[in-house]
Amino acid sequence: MLWLTRAGIMSGCTPGFGTLLDLFRTVHAEDDNAEVINLNLSPETDLLSSGTISIIITILSSLFDDAKTLFPDDCDFVEQDGLLYVQHTVEDKGLRTADAQAETAPNPAQDRLFQNNQKLKITLGQPGLLESSSHYVDNDKFSEPLSADSIEVKVLATGLNVLDVMAALSRFQIPTFGREVVSVITEVGSDAKQWRIGQTVVAPVRDGFASQCLHQSRFCNSSYRSI
Repeated sequence: MLWLTRAGIMSGCTPGFGTLLDLFRTVHAEDDNAEVINLNLSPETDLLSSGTISIIITILSSLFDDAKTLFPDDCDFVEQDGLLYVQHTVEDKGLRTADAQAETAPNPAQDRLFQNNQKLKITLGQPGLLESSSHYVDNDKFSEPLSADSIEVKVLATGLNVLDVMAALSRFQIPTFGREVVSVITEVGSDAKQWRIGQTVVAPVRDGFASQCLHQSRFCNSSYRSI
């Protein structure tokens, strides 16, 4: 069966036809062997023109081609300005190889957590394998100058709570890992006048499993360094 519509998919002029297209795709999803092909014509197309008739005959012929030499895996077509478009994705192995090489993760190496001019935070690796797959990476939160109401701290201890455990097990996604820290102040913003370098504070934070963190000064509380 040839399913013929005039939804104007490429021009988007009659989006109401989307329901019919969804029905067609549902039919194919439920039965891969269904002999149904969809041809979506643009509203401006003359149904009686020789070009349109030629396109329809070509597609109809593919329905009865057991060898599937013309359109082996295609069932959804769009016509626009007399041209026939096939709606499918073609694998580009060369591009995939280039992407894979570009996205290859660096191999972690053991080193000191506290380093000169390099601020680090932990990143989760494979869920459930914290010890073997998690590692530290550069903390991009320090790419901008310290804001006036913030303080920079060196982390002394990080609390592990149930949200961190659930994230590590991939039970649900949270944007940070480590939410409470005890730390010592290393830099103070111009408006954070109640704090001074060397004070020990405790505060909620994002990405607390790190060498350094940033706090908004109003959320910090004094703490004893012996905690």
